[in-house]
Amino acid sequence: MATAGKSTTGKAVSPQNTATSSQRWLVEIEVIRGLAALSVVVIHSVDDNDVTPFLDGLRRALLVSVPLFFLMSSFLSFYKYPLGAPKGYFRSRLKRLGIPYLFWALLFSVLHPWMQNGQLPGWATVLHGLLRGPFQLYFLVVLLQFEFLFTLTHWQIFRHWLLHPLALALATVIDMGSVLFFDNYHRQWWPDFFDGAQSWLLFFVLGAWLAAYWPSIQRILSQPRVRLAALAAALSAVLLVQDGLHHVAAYEPRVQASALLVFPLLVQVAQLARERVITLIARHSFGLYLAHPLPWMVLSNFYDFLPAYPYFLLTLALDLGFGLGVSKALGHRRVFRWLVGMGK
Repeated sequence: MATAGKSTTGKAVSPQNTATSSQRWLVEIEVIRGLAALSVVVIHSVDDNDVTPFLDGLRRALLVSVPLFFLMSSFLSFYKYPLGAPKGYFRSRLKRLGIPYLFWALLFSVLHPWMQNGQLPGWATVLHGLLRGPFQLYFLVVLLQFEFLFTLTHWQIFRHWLLHPLALALATVIDMGSVLFFDNYHRQWWPDFFDGAQSWLLFFVLGAWLAAYWPSIQRILSQPRVRLAALAAALSAVLLVQDGLHHVAAYEPRVQASALLVFPLLVQVAQLARERVITLIARHSFGLYLAHPLPWMVLSNFYDFLPAYPYFLLTLALDLGFGLGVSKALGHRRVFRWLVGMGK
């Protein structure tokens, strides 16, 4: 197993990726992130109180979108900065992630209890929402921890170590061990343990490996004979999470394993989706992920009498349309771009 080499300047570089911060936009990876964001919207469109077998199976299958979102986010950091985090990196990422987090977490923490109970929540409820991330916003809490870990790539020894098999093994043990320990035995000690990066650490390290060997991975996955194997792996992933007797969560080991199984097929699908409608979702995946629950919070009480499928389709249309619309509208306004994670 080759580790990171050295450039003529003495700085460590990735084995195959020597790109700089001006790296071109990776259509395939952004499309996968867009598909992951779309999958989250679909998951949240299912009525928990009226779930049909098909909708339950669909929701379970799409849970792989959460670990994939973390994997793609880690990959893009390592791919864009193969020589490690530049000076001021964490400060800029804290601003880019922290501003939308505070805005949407505060909005959801106040709006959801108000719409459900008809009264504004107390400060304790709002503070709890800000600390743990209401609804899907816990992913921002995890990403901020990922960004802090990425700042350690400023040191060459850390970049080398991440590409050692022992780093991958240790990340797997910490990731799976944390989930099994807190989810199965001591949930009362840390109810929201999945807010911690330790529950997703495998995907942070895998992002480094994926970025380092991306050219070779692309060549392998583009081979026609690999497509059948990728399809079989994806079908295995779907079957792995289909257990109607138990609740399934995105942090569970079987869902994380399923995400890795389905990834090769998604790369191939993303290559076919280049420059098509899905790229619109890809471009605005971050804003879509942030904003999409708002219509459901405000309007669901007016149509919760609908059967499962009309409820699902209406919620999906409202959340998807609103999320994309808000992301696109705010993205064109310099003062509001920060609210959908677009920065300057």
